[in-house]
Amino acid sequence: MKQREDNRFHWRLAVLNVAAFLFFVLLIARLGYIQFLEKESLEVIAERQYKCEVKLFPQRGLVLDRQLRPLAMNVPAVSVLAYPELITDPLKTSRVLSQVLGRSASHYSLRLQNPSRVVTLAWNVSREQGERLAAIGLPGIELQESWSRRYPRGRVGSQILGFIDVDGNGLSGIEKSCDALLRGKAGKAILQKTASGGTSQLFERPEYPKLPPVDGSDVVLTLDYFYQSIIERNLSQTIVETQAESGAVVVMDPTNGEILAMASEPNFDPNSPSDFHPSAQRM
Repeated sequence: MKQREDNRFHWRLAVLNVAAFLFFVLLIARLGYIQFLEKESLEVIAERQYKCEVKLFPQRGLVLDRQLRPLAMNVPAVSVLAYPELITDPLKTSRVLSQVLGRSASHYSLRLQNPSRVVTLAWNVSREQGERLAAIGLPGIELQESWSRRYPRGRVGSQILGFIDVDGNGLSGIEKSCDALLRGKAGKAILQKTASGGTSQLFERPEYPKLPPVDGSDVVLTLDYFYQSIIERNLSQTIVETQAESGAVVVMDPTNGEILAMASEPNFDPNSPSDFHPSAQRM
């Protein structure tokens, strides 16, 4: 009887030893699989957790008259980017963005459902709006310094200059015909996230790649702002006096055929083109 119990005990001990041995063999095999076969995929996951790619915006080239006076220029602004995977409360984020930036909350809610790692929510908003968002500190929302297009002469030369859309694409005039020269080329940089993962706390590492943006080229016109402003003022007065519906004037240098001034009425303000009828945008 005692011999039978000893045999049963040794049998159970042998089974336990075999089970422990198999467990350690499987554990070592799993560790080896992770170390050698899943290494690349795990490195990619780790990089997504502490690395962040950001777009670097170029400055659009200036448009100058023949005396190098600026007719189209850039002023500091802010672009708003989102990292959907870092946003903890999309509904609240959409409501706050709507309050600060002006568009509907549903617009931003739809944008935040984009599967991309980085989503552009707004281009070239004012510095004041950027400061308000920075003070709120929404998780997953990043503010980048950018540039907004401005036309310091207002309506003067508006049909010649044209204007751009919110994405920086020329839609009419010189802005469209010389868009390839003016727009430049965007760059990108890989930045390090902080331990909290907040996009407001990104910093550069010297070993991370960085492709600087290439600013656009300036375009110098044969136009002279002094002559242009004179003919536009006189043309406007003449139309009022004669009760004409429209009018046009061209001033050329007879020695070489260069256009010194060219205008038609009605015209528009390229700083707010949507406030005017599309017919006013054409020469």
